Amino acid sequence: MNDVSARSPAAFSKKTGWLILGALIFLDAGVTFALGAEGNPLWSYFTERFGIWVVLVLAALLLPVLYGAIKLLAPLVAKTDQLANSEEVLLTNLVIIYALYDLYFLLLVFGVEFVMPLFESPALLIAALLIPGLIPYNIYLSYIQKQIAKKR
Repeated sequence: MNDVSARSPAAFSKKTGWLILGALIFLDAGVTFALGAEGNPLWSYFTERFGIWVVLVLAALLLPVLYGAIKLLAPLVAKTDQLANSEEVLLTNLVIIYALYDLYFLLLVFGVEFVMPLFESPALLIAALLIPGLIPYNIYLSYIQKQIAKKR
């Protein structure tokens, strides 16, 4: 299969994906705003300088940044993975990452102790996002692609 023609059914539509991702981003920002403190060193500079309300502005700015990143990376993914809907696949990966991150964050907020080490170590957090979410999804995506290719 040399043309970029396969559309994976194992991805959110753009509309659904962006709605879910936006909701997850604003959920994270809203909880951070309600708590009154930002724990992410990337954003804490801004909250210390401008106040905690800036997390809501940063959340709104993050969406177009992610949109641009997906638009830039989608042609590369389309070419390497032979997917016509590479934007949707990338978006689905972002939704999975953000959903797991928000789940861990909410568990931490509600005092579930086992997630504390994840936020103390970037390596553990990356592993906690990859192993239960991205790796299984992308293995499933490969399986679906192979099934589609067999039918052709």
